[in-house]
Amino acid sequence: MLAARPMTRRQPWAAAALAALLAWMAAAPPAYGWRRPLEVAALRAAVLSYPELVAGPFLVVYPPGHRAVAALVLHDAAADYRVERASLGEALHQPLLIVIYRTQAALNASAGLPAADNNIGLYGAGSVRIDLPRAWIPSGPWQPAFQADGPVAHELGHALLDRAAHENYPAWFSEGVAQWEDVQATGYQWLTPNNQLHAGAVPYSWAALSGNFYALPHQSLAYREGLLLVEELQHRRYGGPTRFRQFLHALGGTQSFGATMQSVYHMKPDALYAAWRQTLPAPRGALFGGAAHCPHGKQRQLEPAAQQRHPQASQSEEQQAGGNGQRRDAQVQKTARQERSHRRHQGHPGQIAPRGIVKAVGFLGRHDRQRR
Repeated sequence: MLAARPMTRRQPWAAAALAALLAWMAAAPPAYGWRRPLEVAALRAAVLSYPELVAGPFLVVYPPGHRAVAALVLHDAAADYRVERASLGEALHQPLLIVIYRTQAALNASAGLPAADNNIGLYGAGSVRIDLPRAWIPSGPWQPAFQADGPVAHELGHALLDRAAHENYPAWFSEGVAQWEDVQATGYQWLTPNNQLHAGAVPYSWAALSGNFYALPHQSLAYREGLLLVEELQHRRYGGPTRFRQFLHALGGTQSFGATMQSVYHMKPDALYAAWRQTLPAPRGALFGGAAHCPHGKQRQLEPAAQQRHPQASQSEEQQAGGNGQRRDAQVQKTARQERSHRRHQGHPGQIAPRGIVKAVGFLGRHDRQRR
């Protein structure tokens, strides 16, 4: 049941003061357990004039006049949550705040990102933030397009991982888990000509993948490797989904990611990578990851061609960098609406998208929330 809360008039100075106080408190280095509520409260205070919809463990805050969008977000979040909760063994014990922004620029500004970044959704500071569908679906019916290409399932995966593991994971793992949950909930996988690893595409080396992940020039390849490494951990030879869920919750303890993997799986992350590499055919060339391919520590700009989201253009869909030093998770504008002919279901055998929707191939994602 949806419960609508009407807007109320509030003093602007009071909202600004509350937001500033909470932001100052959250900037300190307290324990994870009470920092998250402060971050969520600060974000909510920044949009106090927005009405709310509440259902189950979700609180959706939306611009006035867009209740239909909020209702669809709640519907999809609830459907995805049923699948992802069972998959990860993690529940939302406190409401998950989902904020809908009018424009892409407003979404980016909320996370301190450049206004021109092509983001449609992100997870950070304990909350999910998304664009209004019309910000990136300029024409045609927006409801089916949003359900097919929207960011809800992916960002919910990040949120549940964060709740279980308290940020204690590297970028490749975070993006791998979020994609894995998107596969479970909707059947979507991001496939491009450059990331077909089982067809002989050249993978990134472990040094590259575990380094400055979001600065790697071929983001679809980096994301694909993250997904396949998470899938490898789900294999029965490592204890299957049950052991994986144990690993996720152990990450919420005091040990580092590598030490926790050693304790639960009796191997280090680089050994997992080496074992996974043995499942691939011989690549067509040398590994990506040398200095010529991935200049670690350097920022790369989104090239003009990347503004046109075309799944057949291998360079334009992948050349976007992650800014160093910012904690963020952004899922960037999906493939152009005219590429309907390229859609195909890429889920694992036996997995059916619960909403009967096949997602479009070719989005670019970015996230920089590495704790260690």
